[in-house]
Amino acid sequence: MDDDQEIAGLLVRHALERLGRRTVRAFACATGLGFAGLPVRSRRGTAMALEAAGFSRQEGWTYLHHRLDPHSPRPYGSGDIVECADPRYGWYVRLWERDGTLVGKATVTRPVEGASILEWIALMPRRGVFGHGLLERCLAPLVGHGVREVVTLLDTAEPGDSAVRDLHDRAGFREIDQLHPYTRRP
Repeated sequence: MDDDQEIAGLLVRHALERLGRRTVRAFACATGLGFAGLPVRSRRGTAMALEAAGFSRQEGWTYLHHRLDPHSPRPYGSGDIVECADPRYGWYVRLWERDGTLVGKATVTRPVEGASILEWIALMPRRGVFGHGLLERCLAPLVGHGVREVVTLLDTAEPGDSAVRDLHDRAGFREIDQLHPYTRRP
């Protein structure tokens, strides 16, 4: 890690010399290669170099992963998958109670090598049914469409973060890393 921090430090100093005295943001925009934010655990040397150069860490995202179990029984209701109006955005996944009541819906990307991104989810818990069970059951129909794993980002600055995070943890999601943008003011 010392080598990583030293190399990152050299690059940061070089960039700051070129940019002069102005506000500088690092890892604040998503790229074609990934989400916005520096993965602080897996790129610890870079995070330390930015902080040593006067950058401050901003609120970011928790990056979560969940492997779907193709053999797990799903006795509650039924689910379906519908194309989004604009197919670039993937699918709507819907979970129905046996009586036809909608109890969960999500938007996911089409899978790439068996992985989809959970973009958005809404659950309407019913008496005696817990949210994490609905989340698991809402994602279950994806298995039949080639999805083996799901990733998602949770905003760490949103109110109610701990409840949303707990919901995902209890449904089997595990944290991969935390993604944070950085800002350095003159």
